Amino acid sequence: MSASAINTQAGDLVMTASIGISPSALPEVLASSDEFFRKADQNLYEAKRSGKNQTVMSD
Repeated sequence: MSASAINTQAGDLVMTASIGISPSALPEVLASSDEFFRKADQNLYEAKRSGKNQTVMSD
């Protein structure tokens, strides 16, 4: 998501997003929900380290 402005009474509110994605459709990659969230969390922080408006998906 690129920067989007929302007009408010206090002024413009600008938002960006960084997203981490983990492949839930591959059971051989993800043995449990803990593994799913661990991979998604790793990807989220990698996206944040890469800068604004990033998406990272694990292999």
